[in-house]
Amino acid sequence: MKLCRIIDDFPTGDQILGDLGPNYYHYAKGTTAAGIEEHIICQRKKGQPKKEEIEGFTVWRVAPADTPHPRRDMLFGEFAKKSLEKVLELKPDIVHGHNSIHYAIARNKKKLEEKGIKLLTHLHIHVDMFRRAEHFPLFENPSFALRERALDLTYFLQFMPCIKNADRIIACDKSVKKSTLNYVSDIPIDVVYNGVSFAKFRKTKSEIKKELGAEKLLLNICRPVPWKGLQYLLRAMPAITREFSGTKLLLLGVERPEYKVYLDWLKAIAKKHGVKNAEFGGRIPYFDLPKYYSAADCFVAPSFPDPSPKTVYEAQACGCPVAGVGGEKSGIQEIFGKESGLLFKPRNVTDLAEKVSYILKNSSKFHGGRNAIKQRATWQKCVSDMIEVYDKILK
Repeated sequence: MKLCRIIDDFPTGDQILGDLGPNYYHYAKGTTAAGIEEHIICQRKKGQPKKEEIEGFTVWRVAPADTPHPRRDMLFGEFAKKSLEKVLELKPDIVHGHNSIHYAIARNKKKLEEKGIKLLTHLHIHVDMFRRAEHFPLFENPSFALRERALDLTYFLQFMPCIKNADRIIACDKSVKKSTLNYVSDIPIDVVYNGVSFAKFRKTKSEIKKELGAEKLLLNICRPVPWKGLQYLLRAMPAITREFSGTKLLLLGVERPEYKVYLDWLKAIAKKHGVKNAEFGGRIPYFDLPKYYSAADCFVAPSFPDPSPKTVYEAQACGCPVAGVGGEKSGIQEIFGKESGLLFKPRNVTDLAEKVSYILKNSSKFHGGRNAIKQRATWQKCVSDMIEVYDKILK
């Protein structure tokens, strides 16, 4: 079997910083080990080679990522053109596209059919998420907020050919499958959860809490965009610190130049509510994250709607209790066990504060749910489930 995986960029080793990078690496490594000939087609960041052999699979970086309009180029520019050309040149059995990165290839479904190539679309978010998600407040920066809303509408439109022209779809959890069925009803959809490396993500000795001078440590790792819900976590901090005065909140991944407007907004919220115990940090190398999860007394996941954030998987694997969003459109509850932690209502500051405080008071009741994750979210199981989907699509 020959496979072409279409992604945005492919970092390796200590270059992996999170987002979907770990997924791409483990998918490629696992499928190659299973005897599948894997080719990755992606954009090229500064200093990266155009072609690279990594652990048995080939990475083709067909167009530069560092352009004034990288997203537009991915959809309509050089990457769109070159990725389709490379697929038709390689003639794989399956094109495995992620989210809408393979938009240009999906629009050319007839060319794939002529070569006998099957199209698989892998959804890591709800296709209509940005239509329902919280947006940047209009009163904070009207021009930026309107631009954000316009861009989010285009994201929804980009997904349409990717799902409607697919031969099969993978959803990262049941909530994504359910929402996708609102737009396609005649295409098979399989659920394959994200994975966690249990060898890397486990309870480990950590000095992070001591270095921060925290009696209790709350942790979140994400981009500072509104639907990640950090504004609610910051607003809940005064209530939490009234009970636990030595508590500190560590927000990792939020210090990114491309998200400066969002971060300034969050810092303004912290200042308005008198939150002086929050640390705003940058991105951490992926395999350094276990020491942060291990140090935390609670990982707080207020993002909504958000299908099963990988950080929630990783926190549970490291034995860190989790306070996360529950509800119909949240995928967090699908990978939650009794010892994982507690769920709170979406966008509800009071409930968030109460559930976090309960976890801090009753830490012996919650051990992070490592067993719950182990049953359904190891990379071995993830890759095995995915290969079953490949076999189905070729029948």
